[in-house]
Formats: sequence, C-alpha cells, structure tokens
Amino acid sequence: MKRKAILAVYLAMVVGAASAANPTSLTFFARRDYAGLNAQQVAVADINGDGIPDLIASEGQMEVLFGNGDGTFRTGASTSTGMLYVAGFVATDVNGDGKVDLVQRPESSL
Repeated sequence: MKRKAILAVYLAMVVGAASAANPTSLTFFARRDYAGLNAQQVAVADINGDGIPDLIASEGQMEVLFGNGDGTFRTGASTSTGMLYVAGFVATDVNGDGKVDLVQRPESSL
C-alpha cells in the first residue's frame, strides 16, 4: 500500500513538472489604430455600465470609444470641455452613485 502511495505522489510530481515546462503561450493580436483618438492622455473605465471597459481620451475635448468585449472598440460620444489645455483627468466615481465621473485638471499657468 505504501508503495502505491509513493508511486501516486511521484506520478503527480511528473505530471505537474511537465505542465510547468510547457506553459500556455500567449496570443498577441495585430496593432489597431482608432481614428479620432488623438490624445496624449487615455483612461480605461466602463462608461456605459455594460461591464466592458471603454477608452476615454482628452485633448481639449472628451472622446469615448465603447468596448465591444473582444478587444476592439467602436465610436462613442465626444464633447467639448471648454478647456483648451488639460493637465490631466481621472475616471472615477466621485459622488458614489456607481457611475464613472470624469474629472479634469486644467493646466497650470505657472
């Protein structure tokens, strides 16, 4: 009985070592550019509440690309912020309502 237990442990170790030696290879997809997303600052957040990450960009206006759930995006909303230069922005829930808010910081004149 003891011999069978030792053999089972040895077999489990061999199978474990073999699977560690052959890790699953990653899949990389071709680069994809999205027209209209010409910004230096981009954030990722679920803007429309569908559980799929969206891209938000800011360069004088806020642009959104809605995620399709497969790594691609489709054109979304775009609106002017009224600020020509933006030092940064954050996508977070500011007021606790469960929806993403976009907060911009104007560029300092100092």
